[in-house]
Amino acid sequence: MSTTLPDTLRAQPEWANLYQRLQAFQVNTYEDAPLAFLDKLARMNGWSAGYTERVFHEYKRYLFLTQAAGHFACPCEAVDQTWHFHLIYTESYWQDLCGAVLGKPLHHIPSRGGLEESNAFHRSYAQTLASYQHWFGRLRLPTSGKRLANGCAIPRICA
Repeated sequence: MSTTLPDTLRAQPEWANLYQRLQAFQVNTYEDAPLAFLDKLARMNGWSAGYTERVFHEYKRYLFLTQAAGHFACPCEAVDQTWHFHLIYTESYWQDLCGAVLGKPLHHIPSRGGLEESNAFHRSYAQTLASYQHWFGRLRLPTSGKRLANGCAIPRICA
């Protein structure tokens, strides 16, 4: 995974600092093996090791967008699965990520469902993709056209 600082961040030290902290972040596990989290995430979702690493990279970019985009950021399915799984590693999530890296809590709020909320998520996902392009340049996440119940398109990350 490239850890090069995107051009958009070079002139914005506050956001560049957050991006670099997120890129350095790894999930600390109870097994004291940094890859245990990724291994379990891959096994749980039937993903290859390479795909899981790319999803984790996009998860960290999504976390950046939750702070920098200025709007509700809607994750794709793979990133959302990663977020769900990270939440059960409570110390890593609340202390290491939210406390040390983000400096504030980041709550996962599930969809209530229904047409109105689905439409709102479609709009949020479009905004999220636009913010992704703004901060990270060329969008490398082609969508498959599938939709989740919450309205988010499922991208094929680096497929």
